[in-house]
Amino acid sequence: MGPHGHIDYTWQGNVLVVKTSGPFNLEGVEISAAQIVTTVQDKAFSSWYRVDFLDADTLGSPAVMNVIGKSYLWSGSHPNCKQIAVCCHNSLQFDMMKRFVAKSQLPLLVFSDPEETDQFIKQCSEENFAG
Repeated sequence: MGPHGHIDYTWQGNVLVVKTSGPFNLEGVEISAAQIVTTVQDKAFSSWYRVDFLDADTLGSPAVMNVIGKSYLWSGSHPNCKQIAVCCHNSLQFDMMKRFVAKSQLPLLVFSDPEETDQFIKQCSEENFAG
């Protein structure tokens, strides 16, 4: 069948910005999760942030959602990750992320406004630059 769903990522200083596209199948989400691990390891920042922007179609089966959760848990347990944030495109994603945060106790910020999320990225970048 081949992978479905993908990510585009960029680094803004030490802020990893991940933009998702499409519904994911297991193969697609596993490739995306591996890309995140690889880029973090390649950059080897002494501290870094992760900010995800979900598109309208970013969802998947329970197995896919499990891999996504594990990716956030991996980032959150990484000793140099200072913060994770997710900007949800719709209320379903927002509610799912809030439930995940409550269950996992992961210090993950959940946004629904891209402009507010961009402000968070700017704040992280400025904080890093200042200190």
